[in-house]
Amino acid sequence: GYEGSFKLESGESIETLKKAVKQMGYDLSSEDLGNVYNEYLKISALKAVGPKELDAIIASVALQVPPTYSVLSYVTNSGNILTPTAHIKLSKNGKEFEGLSSGDGPIDAAFLAIEQIAGRHYELDDFQIFSVTEGREAMGSAIVKLRYEGKLYSGKGISTDIVGASINAYISALNKICYEEEII
Repeated sequence: GYEGSFKLESGESIETLKKAVKQMGYDLSSEDLGNVYNEYLKISALKAVGPKELDAIIASVALQVPPTYSVLSYVTNSGNILTPTAHIKLSKNGKEFEGLSSGDGPIDAAFLAIEQIAGRHYELDDFQIFSVTEGREAMGSAIVKLRYEGKLYSGKGISTDIVGASINAYISALNKICYEEEII
């Protein structure tokens, strides 16, 4: 991923934002860029916007698409004495699909199970988890960036369960790929 140190000050021009977005590897339509700019204006009025904030904005407002896949259920198992596994059920155009995989951790296993259902591997360009609220019942936010044929697609998920947030973020990015590339 792009590890820049830029800070966009309040009220930067859309041209400056466009350069920052391109620098991060995104190729947005003018409509998406407009949506990102409007959201950026709201957030930059409250605080400086760096790469992490801009990623979150892009993931949440750019390229909102009809869902090809939606999550029906997931079960993950992990611990220090067993191999982490994930059992995922997704709906695709009204049909149910299941994936079962093991991985380095519950999130890795979940991503591999999703790839099993999708029938292809996507390059995970970046993956971030951070808390949105504080305390024991904190909401976790996940951003997943997938690279497909050189283009970057980001998805965002929010949940009190970081595994769930991560799965939703991955599905969000996957749906964008399916929509853009017309993968049925």
